[in-house]
Amino acid sequence: MMTRVILALLVVTATASACARRAPMQTRAVIVNSGCPSQRPTSWSNSQFQVSLGGRDSTLDVQTGALIFEVRIDSIPGAQSAQVSLRNQTIRRDAAYGDSLIRISAPAGRYLFRARRIAAQTLQDSIDVRASYVDTVKVTLGREIVCLEGNASAH
Repeated sequence: MMTRVILALLVVTATASACARRAPMQTRAVIVNSGCPSQRPTSWSNSQFQVSLGGRDSTLDVQTGALIFEVRIDSIPGAQSAQVSLRNQTIRRDAAYGDSLIRISAPAGRYLFRARRIAAQTLQDSIDVRASYVDTVKVTLGREIVCLEGNASAH
């Protein structure tokens, strides 16, 4: 008799639990009232670069050097497509977007270089090209906020 009572209580409890309405899961949300946020989070890294001096390259002309650019986005592993420009008063070299290393040869001297990509901060700084040497420039671009219009129509 005691077993039947316990069994009956278990069935009633299980049935009541199955029919009971569960409380909605609490979530934390951010409500944006005025469109796109105007400032990027301070926790995101800023763009930066590091030059590693390389060795001589006998295939280069005596007064020419080369830079190999490896560009990545701070939150994405591996090389990422980017546009790299190298220029001074008389020389301008623009490399197209590419998912691999970018090599730019130029006469020895000081240049302004720029690395950019959509959804990332542009990095711009000066750099030296050394005659007969190939140096590597590792660039990390910081993420940037990108907002797309919600009511844009497709054609």
